Amino acid sequence: MPTRPSGRCTPAATAAPASRASPACSASCATPASPASGARSGTPSPAAWGDLALAAHHLPAGTVLDGEAVITTEDGRISFEAAQARAASSPTRAHRLATQRPAHYIAFDALQLTSGNVRPRPYSERRAALLNLLAELPANTPIQAVSATTDRDTALTWYNTLHSQGCFRLAVVLLWT
Repeated sequence: MPTRPSGRCTPAATAAPASRASPACSASCATPASPASGARSGTPSPAAWGDLALAAHHLPAGTVLDGEAVITTEDGRISFEAAQARAASSPTRAHRLATQRPAHYIAFDALQLTSGNVRPRPYSERRAALLNLLAELPANTPIQAVSATTDRDTALTWYNTLHSQGCFRLAVVLLWT
């Protein structure tokens, strides 16, 4: 059954622009002591994304997810500029920005679970494991799975409508068993 975004672009239906270097988290790892987050450059950024690091404490130790930190505007659009501003902020300013506009972590994939490295497994298995993992998180968590569908018409609708909501790319993943 396809997951359909609402009339407004929800964070779970989006990804950051592919043509720009994103300041957003590209992986989040939870450990018993402290979840870590980092930019694609490899620079740790837990101060900028403290609200997401706090939410990651609910993940089992050793979990590594691939995804994006996104921030939405009042009208539900994805704001790359708001993510950039947060990533470049001092810890004090980042905390203030997080209070004004909380971030969401949109998980694309599970890379490591308590069972170990799951990257060699087919995406369909990793996706199911990701959904099961996220279903165990508290309600209203800012960590959620990216929307996905195997329905061609739904994918075309997303392709034709989500750009106006701040979504600049859709990913197509080959599923194999």
